[in-house]
Amino acid sequence: MKDGRGVPDLVHGVTFTVHRILASVVEEDERWVVIEGAPFTLRTGARQWTARC
Repeated sequence: MKDGRGVPDLVHGVTFTVHRILASVVEEDERWVVIEGAPFTLRTGARQWTARC
């Protein structure tokens, strides 16, 4: 998803690195599902993108 200036939207709490890596998912809708579906972390019991995922 992009704003009117062609700048990609970023999801709060998801680093630019995660967005950059998942940019390889060709279908835009599929990519956003993956970005918004952060991995489940057993230690914290939360879904989040971290360096340890």
